[in-house]
Amino acid sequence: MSVKLFPTKTLQAIAARARRDGFELPGDPEKDVYSIPVSGGADSSALAIVLCFLFPWLREKAIFTFTDTLAETEGLYEALDALEEYLGITITRITPEKGLFELIDDQGGFLPTHLQRWCTRR
Repeated sequence: MSVKLFPTKTLQAIAARARRDGFELPGDPEKDVYSIPVSGGADSSALAIVLCFLFPWLREKAIFTFTDTLAETEGLYEALDALEEYLGITITRITPEKGLFELIDDQGGFLPTHLQRWCTRR
């Protein structure tokens, strides 16, 4: 992912539209903590970029979090690094004791479904 695909003009247009439409973050920015999950993919990265552009104070106050599955490609970590550099933020990286493939092995190869969710509690 290249964060250079977000031209300033585009971000300015989004910000102008959001202000015109009266978009505000819910809660009280003075006392609430904002948690922004970042997966390293296009959607969450774009959301983080737009939020930081609309609300620059989020760069200092929000907690940006990435939860690793230990089954990620090297490119994903590079994308997270690039996002941190582009926005001037720190992404807290949560690393589990066991990765996705180890957890699947622990469950006898059984993949979680919407009816049987072992992954949520793990």
